[in-house]
Amino acid sequence: MASVPVPAPRMAVRFCAAAVSRAGTS
Repeated sequence: MASVPVPAPRMAVRFCAAAVSRAGTS
C-alpha cells in the first residue's frame, strides 16, 4: 500500500485519520 504511489495523498491521510479515530474511540 505504502509502496504504491497514491495520486491523492489527502485521501490516504483522511483514511488513516478515520481509522485512528475509530480505533481510539472504540
